[in-house]
Amino acid sequence: MIPKLFRRIATISALSASFIVPAYANDYADSYDRLCNKMKSCAMSQMADAEGMTEDMKAMVMNSLNSMCKSIEVGFGTALVYQDLLSSAAQCMDSMAEQSCESLQQSDADKTPQCLEFRQKAGKYEQ
Repeated sequence: MIPKLFRRIATISALSASFIVPAYANDYADSYDRLCNKMKSCAMSQMADAEGMTEDMKAMVMNSLNSMCKSIEVGFGTALVYQDLLSSAAQCMDSMAEQSCESLQQSDADKTPQCLEFRQKAGKYEQ
């Protein structure tokens, strides 16, 4: 009787965990998209203000932005490996995406409290 109960609890726990992880993964993906789109929007706004940019130059900038978005993904790679970091990584990206374009372009844009917390948590895995 007791072993059956433990198996049921284990099964319910495993099923619950399988529903929770995808939710965090979705939050992570949404946050990644928001940050990437914010960065692109800021750059496109600057391009609109720039005079004399050819379409080829704009295409080069967009390719560069796509590469930059990929580098964001690499920068948060620890969260993809250790899924208990997904929520913290998503909060960090959200905190960056909420900044103004001017703030986002500064070198300390990733120094938000949420990003500092993420780096602290991720650091435990990188030792």
